[in-house]
Amino acid sequence: MHKKLLHTLIFGAIAGLVFACSTGSSSSTSTPPATVATAVESPPAGFTNDSGNSAVLVNSAKTEVALPVTGSSSTSYTTYGVDSSVTSAWTSATSSTLSSTAGGGALLQLTNPDASQTVYTLLPPTSSSVQSHRIQTTTTLTATAFTIPSGYQIAAIVPVISNGVASGIIIAGTNVSSVNTFVVIGTDGATASTPLSACSGYAGTPSALAAATYQNVDYVAVGSNSGSICIYSGDSAENMSSQAPSARYTAGNVNSLGFYPSGSNLLGYWDVVGGSTNVVYRVTGTATSSNVFTGTSFWNATSSTAQTSTSGSTTVTFSNVPATVNSSFIDNNGNEYVGTTTGSVYKLANGFYQWTNTSLTGATSAVYLGPTSTGSGVVATTVIGGTSTAFVVN
Repeated sequence: MHKKLLHTLIFGAIAGLVFACSTGSSSSTSTPPATVATAVESPPAGFTNDSGNSAVLVNSAKTEVALPVTGSSSTSYTTYGVDSSVTSAWTSATSSTLSSTAGGGALLQLTNPDASQTVYTLLPPTSSSVQSHRIQTTTTLTATAFTIPSGYQIAAIVPVISNGVASGIIIAGTNVSSVNTFVVIGTDGATASTPLSACSGYAGTPSALAAATYQNVDYVAVGSNSGSICIYSGDSAENMSSQAPSARYTAGNVNSLGFYPSGSNLLGYWDVVGGSTNVVYRVTGTATSSNVFTGTSFWNATSSTAQTSTSGSTTVTFSNVPATVNSSFIDNNGNEYVGTTTGSVYKLANGFYQWTNTSLTGATSAVYLGPTSTGSGVVATTVIGGTSTAFVVN
């Protein structure tokens, strides 16, 4: 791994990816705050989902994007202009995926007519105040383009954002030589590629990706469709899934994951979804002097059976656990959210082991989760009556 490039892109720029601290040391006996869902105010006419599962909307000409922006008392859609060069590439692309990202922006992935791929970060300008779409003033999003290595099959993308500015992206997938890797790409086009086989026991193809800075050290975590969770830093790599107690971990497709600093620990969640498996796992770990990450406790957060930590010093019991998992997300306050397959959102508040939940009004189908513009809570998107509808859940 090219340490200098990775450090330049991530260290100190990980604010949009790293989440706040969580205690996570013992079972809480107090009652967590209720989970509340509020519908995002109606989007402007003529805007639709580009990809179906995101709250980010685009007009038919692909000249404007509508993003849900949280204000003091409500969340409404704000319309932003798209740079003409992006519109030109977007309209000529053979396929596109538009999703929300940290910092109140969007991520646009294009497959071009020549089969090359371009990823754009689309972020509100840091020097411009947010304008409501009700005011006939449209601010243009700041677009940063990243060229993907030829023939690379992307499974997951994480943008690196610092103070509202994109400094790079990290992608995980399979390169043209059929090698599973993650690649760091800078704004100047420089790349640093790491084979996932550097992690002993890694199996399967990449399916999820996360990044964090912990005790001044950069970490990249990659999940696979076979249930591997590997954490890479510098020249070290550790397989977290192989550290899990054998009776507590059922390997399967890692749908999403997130890691963040938690005091003297690195704390994270990931979900395994597929077939009859609907599980959210939680791990707490520390790093050695050589930056090797080692798990110290491992929990099945969707099991209501009492569990004991790896060291045997702590026992916890999760309650009101979600029965199904479609998506999951960790907000900047260290709260874990789960979107179900039946129109509900569950929340595991920071420091608690009792899940709370809310039903999205009128929803009965799968719920997809993404970041809010403030980093607190989640934006939940689901289809109601044939129309994609967004809610903010706290």
